[in-house]
Amino acid sequence: METIHIAAKYHQVGIAKKENKESVLSKWIAQISPSDEDLRINHFGIVSFALIFQACVGSIACALLLANGLNNVWFIACVGTTMAILVTILGQSPTRWVLRAFYVASIVNFIIIIYCLL
Repeated sequence: METIHIAAKYHQVGIAKKENKESVLSKWIAQISPSDEDLRINHFGIVSFALIFQACVGSIACALLLANGLNNVWFIACVGTTMAILVTILGQSPTRWVLRAFYVASIVNFIIIIYCLL
């Protein structure tokens, strides 16, 4: 009976150590990401800004791609990421999904714009 108790005790210690590692990571993510309350309060502001900004930046990137006559892969990446943000907004996805799609679309579109202008 005592052997089972000791094994259970070591198992709990291992779980506690693993939880401490995850809690450091979760604390760091919590510091850099907005809280759920902030996202709930600012949802419509975030969504409207993301919609207008990505529609404009995505169209500029697509126009530059077509003007330079680059490969269709670039065009598919540009249109795909821009449409992904628009789909998450119009599909009324959670604000965190909208922000993640916004970050990805912004990075892709700005890379395309910089590549076309150089």
